[in-house]
Amino acid sequence: MGFRIAIGSGRCADGIASRNPLRRELCARILARLDRLKLLSPEALAGLPALANDVERIEGRQATLSTYHEKLETGDALIVVQGFMHSWRSPTYFGAAGVGYMYAEGIMLGPDGYLRELDEDSLWSFR
Repeated sequence: MGFRIAIGSGRCADGIASRNPLRRELCARILARLDRLKLLSPEALAGLPALANDVERIEGRQATLSTYHEKLETGDALIVVQGFMHSWRSPTYFGAAGVGYMYAEGIMLGPDGYLRELDEDSLWSFR
C-alpha cells in the first residue's frame, strides 16, 4: 500500500452531510450503486469481477466509481464501492490516486448468501 493521508471521515454518512455539493453527490452515487448491488442475488454478487471502474461526471467534473470484489479465505467476500474525485478545494484525501475526495462503503457476502454492512476496519484500505 502506498502513502496516503486522509482528512476527516471516509464514510458517506459524513459526505452526504457535507456542505460541499460535490462531496454530497459523490456519496449519493456511491450509496445508490451499493443499493443496486444489494438487490442482486448472492450468485450474481459472487460472480462480480475483482474490479470494475466507471467514470461519471458530477457538475462537469470527472469522478471514478470503482467496485471491488475481494474473496476472503473464510469464504466471505468483500464488495466495496469507492468513489474518487480530484479536487484541491478542501480535499479529504492525499495519496497515490491524487488529491481530492475519496469515500467508500461496502458489504460482506457470507458463504451462506447473507449480506451485512462492512465495519470501519474492513473499509480502511479502500478509503
